[in-house]
Amino acid sequence: MVMNKPCHPGELIQHDWIGGLDLTVEAAAEHMRVPTQVLQAICRGEAPVTTEMAVRLSKALGSTPRFWIQLQANYDAAQAEEMLDKIEIKRIERAA
Repeated sequence: MVMNKPCHPGELIQHDWIGGLDLTVEAAAEHMRVPTQVLQAICRGEAPVTTEMAVRLSKALGSTPRFWIQLQANYDAAQAEEMLDKIEIKRIERAA
């Protein structure tokens, strides 16, 4: 079964929230009391949703911090799985 690659949480923020409410990133950042550059980096997928940002997003949108943290964790796990074949490290074997 082929699974879809999870999107970065910033993509949801940009398209579903900011775009869906006809807000600008600047207005959304001001509302959440964060620097515009921070929210822009998240929306571009260049920065993660931190626990503090998850709280701010949940307060602004009526969701839960767990929702945003889980989205970020799913994205990070998919990124890690893509790296499995790229990093060559032999498994450490236990002594008998």
